[in-house]
Amino acid sequence: MEFKLDLVKGLPARRRFYAFGTAAAALWTSISADVLMEIFQRVKSDAIGTSTPNRWIHVTHVCHYWRQVALSSPLMWREIVIPGLHEYKQPGRLKAQLQRSGKAPLRLHVNNVSPNDSLGFQVIADEAHRLEELYLRSVGYWKLCSDILSSSLPMLRKLHVHLLWYSDLSPSTSTFPVPSTPDPSRGLERLESVSFNGYPSPYLLPFLRPTIKHLSLHSIRGGSLTDFLIAACDMPLLENISLMLLYHDHEHNPSIEHQEDSSMPTVRLHFLNTLHIANDSVSHSVRLLEHLKYPSTACVSVETTSLPPKSGIPPVPPIAKLTELTLGRTGGATEPTETIRVRYDVFLERQHVTLWRDDRIHVTKMDGKRTAKAEPRAFERDPASVLGSPICEYITDLPVRFDPAHTLRTLTHLCLNAPLRFGFIRTLIIKDITARDTTDTVLSNPFHHLVHLEEVYMDKISWAGLAYFLRPGRAPDGTLEDAPFSRLKLLSLRNTRFYGDSRQQSPETVREIGYSYSPGRTVNHCLELPVDELVNELASRRNAGVQLGRLVITEAVAFNEDDAALLREVVGVLDWDRRTGDVAY
Repeated sequence: MEFKLDLVKGLPARRRFYAFGTAAAALWTSISADVLMEIFQRVKSDAIGTSTPNRWIHVTHVCHYWRQVALSSPLMWREIVIPGLHEYKQPGRLKAQLQRSGKAPLRLHVNNVSPNDSLGFQVIADEAHRLEELYLRSVGYWKLCSDILSSSLPMLRKLHVHLLWYSDLSPSTSTFPVPSTPDPSRGLERLESVSFNGYPSPYLLPFLRPTIKHLSLHSIRGGSLTDFLIAACDMPLLENISLMLLYHDHEHNPSIEHQEDSSMPTVRLHFLNTLHIANDSVSHSVRLLEHLKYPSTACVSVETTSLPPKSGIPPVPPIAKLTELTLGRTGGATEPTETIRVRYDVFLERQHVTLWRDDRIHVTKMDGKRTAKAEPRAFERDPASVLGSPICEYITDLPVRFDPAHTLRTLTHLCLNAPLRFGFIRTLIIKDITARDTTDTVLSNPFHHLVHLEEVYMDKISWAGLAYFLRPGRAPDGTLEDAPFSRLKLLSLRNTRFYGDSRQQSPETVREIGYSYSPGRTVNHCLELPVDELVNELASRRNAGVQLGRLVITEAVAFNEDDAALLREVVGVLDWDRRTGDVAY
């Protein structure tokens, strides 16, 4: 419909408003129902998972026609998100939404369940036979949760339950009072995905069906490794497993653990793709892996958050290769922290396993001073605990001393004392390391030991640090060695301030004294990087036959199209997001 503005110019304001409204209404009603359904579905999918999951309903109130299209389509109401049943003063509103879905399979999200939600749960229980996906999050009164799960659920494919706390748990007993137990014979033939967080272990078994492909168990109490392995024997189709903080009663009792090991079955998972285990106990994770058989192509990761006990650690037989190392400083101005994060690739019976280890060392309190200006106080740490896990035994005799100004020195000690282990590093992440005196304080370049390095991610790196990383070292006779990192494919620079001859009057002086001067302020050079020097360095690597495959620049300051054009001539691919970084001085 074409609306001509000149037809209403002479009308009074009220009639002009009415004319515009009539034209807009005609335009809205001209949209077909199929197009409207597509609009509603997209708005709804964007809203689910946010703090206002039902805001899509407001879009349907544009006009009577839009509202009728939304109400008459059962597919629009098959996925219902309830932020909290307590928000429904009467169950009539929930009943109305369920009725609009007709007989379509239901996807139901229920959040923030409290003891006052019994009426709402009764409404849900009446429609349990239509439930295809059920998500119960932040459940504070799990008796209601157990009641609905004991219903007949013949169409259920996905079940996610997150218990927030046990408000109905008796403080005088360590058992969980269960009002009703699910009957395994009542449905669940289609169940494929199960996720439980905080659910009592004895009552999980009815839901661990042979049809399950995706299993996630977090913060499960009251069980044991044997219980899990016995249940896994009946789930041969498992493809993805996530176990986080899987508690059991005898975790640190070696005698009971040995008795338990003798009764633990070996589980063969022929279709396993991913396995993730996160636990405070390394021994717990290793014992579990020893009883699982899966394809060599499966991706397995083990994450530990604290040091294992000194006693009761079983020996780890495989070869451990350090493949990723993160060095840097984190924390605010009042409490900077040096972080060393390592990833080990371990081969347990020819199966590939990945172990992560984070260790954060508090250096000093800065008393309001900036991190770059404060004098850090070094901490002596037991080297075994720094990269601590039983797989890191080769590191125990190193005199490691940590403070932010000597991170490269630390890396040098590690590489020189364990070159074979550290030589397998493929990914290096460097954050907020300036190190203007690298060539004076480090005896040899530790980076050159990383002969298998493929990807490097640098955040707030100085030109001194980057040049020290890229330039070849010198042999004992003084001659230059070959260009390092022949396998380097990716270099990422983030939060870096660039400058060139046109933006800096005396770059030679800058590189000599380490500071740059611009009218009105003094800028710390540690965060500035000259484009021309970077181009020359990358060009020399290209001429030596080790051209960089991909250069990624994100959140850069003072970087423009001219700089990008220069860099594209010396690298294979340049990715630049054109976002402005926030480099602090």
